[in-house]
Amino acid sequence: MKIRLSDDIVTIDIEVTIDDKTSVYGDSLEELTYTITSGSVAEGDDLGITLSKEEGEDVGTYAITGAWTNNKYKVIFNESTYSIEKRSITVKIDDKSSEYGDSFVDLTYTVTSGSELSESPVGITLSKENGTAVGTYTISGTFSNANYEVVLEEGTYTIYHISYFCPECKEEITDYCRHVDSIHFGQYPQSKVSDSGTINALNNAISFSTKKPTKVNNNGWISYKYYISGSNSTDFMWYIDKEYNGNKYRGVYFTSYRPYSTTDSSSAEKSYQDDNGYYTSTIYWFQYEPIKWRILEEKDGYVTILAELILDSQDYYSSSSSSSFSHNGGTGYANNYALSNIRKWLNETFYNTAFSSMQQALIQTVTLDNSARSTTDTGNNLTWASGYACGNTNDKVWLLSEQEVTKSDWVFASYDTKDTARRKTTSDYARSQGASTESGGTYDGKGYWWLRSPYYNYSSSARHVGLGGYARYYNYVYFSYGGVVPALKIRLS
Repeated sequence: MKIRLSDDIVTIDIEVTIDDKTSVYGDSLEELTYTITSGSVAEGDDLGITLSKEEGEDVGTYAITGAWTNNKYKVIFNESTYSIEKRSITVKIDDKSSEYGDSFVDLTYTVTSGSELSESPVGITLSKENGTAVGTYTISGTFSNANYEVVLEEGTYTIYHISYFCPECKEEITDYCRHVDSIHFGQYPQSKVSDSGTINALNNAISFSTKKPTKVNNNGWISYKYYISGSNSTDFMWYIDKEYNGNKYRGVYFTSYRPYSTTDSSSAEKSYQDDNGYYTSTIYWFQYEPIKWRILEEKDGYVTILAELILDSQDYYSSSSSSSFSHNGGTGYANNYALSNIRKWLNETFYNTAFSSMQQALIQTVTLDNSARSTTDTGNNLTWASGYACGNTNDKVWLLSEQEVTKSDWVFASYDTKDTARRKTTSDYARSQGASTESGGTYDGKGYWWLRSPYYNYSSSARHVGLGGYARYYNYVYFSYGGVVPALKIRLS
């Protein structure tokens, strides 16, 4: 129909139907379109139609309206709706397990179908069925983001009990087992599993063939957060703990070699892992076993003890900086023990891995002497590290100082002696981590191990004990092949 507005201006009615649109929450909005359902537009004319959607990005229904600019026409719009539908995902709550008496592990989930938006997460809250006794518990979940349609598949939390037996007397260890001048206390992955049946069972239990960890998806494994070329932002080495047939095991897997310096690139030539018989893209399993300690001192119902083996391999600190800088809650040099990574690792990672809550209750907090005097031997032959000594620290687990590792009443020889009491063998697990280990000869199987004392002449160096038992050496703090031999003090129950 034509409408005359004046003697020389006529408008033409056009009916336009705006098309309905639909998209999924979080996806890009569909392009808005329309169809002319009545009337016609002259050749060469443009109605100048603009379509717009009502404001809003959440799930719901929104009006789509239109406007036009060509005043030769009168456009009548049949309005429509834009529907944003819920985003559908399926979430599998990961199965978890922990040993009786240990802290519960973090609950996690995996999106198995669909995708979760990083800028608008589902808001999933996971909870374990009440209970602390040995048994199996349901892990369930809820979600708070109404823009999602979520299928939540429940998980299972298993609390298990593992009995550890003293390798000497074969008695079960509840807290510790003492034998004259040694004691078995705590547990840590040590011996490599060689039985093929056990290895296959463990691999199947974690679905290793289909759920290997990657730098994109850890698949339930935990990254060590080790360094390559000065950065630990890309994961390349992981572990997973698993109970099987009454024993506890740790799986280790890495896709790049751990370099023997945190600042080095990754290669077989710059790692001791392959020298120790451990190679990339292969899973290795290690059994948790009682830790054997040598009693250094006993007094008033307490004993100070030192691990008999090199249990792990860690850098003292990851930086090669020669200047004082801010790190781990303070300011100091890279060889400042109070601010070191290895001290933090000992009192957090190792402490929580190796000891049950019952055993932790026996471990005492000790004030360590970190004075300049502690950085030389008991005979005062070595130069004091006066410029790098830090304040005393209060620790539950620690490294020996240069002074302590040469104390005759702890049955150590002088610093310049090949002391058999200071010679330490690396565990299989420590070798998998890249601990430097001698192969063949007099010191076959022996390794270097860190002391907490800084070296006097370099701000990025600390003392260590050599293969033969000398206590006069030093090494750069960012070398990751240094062995860890923890010390602690416990109350005898």
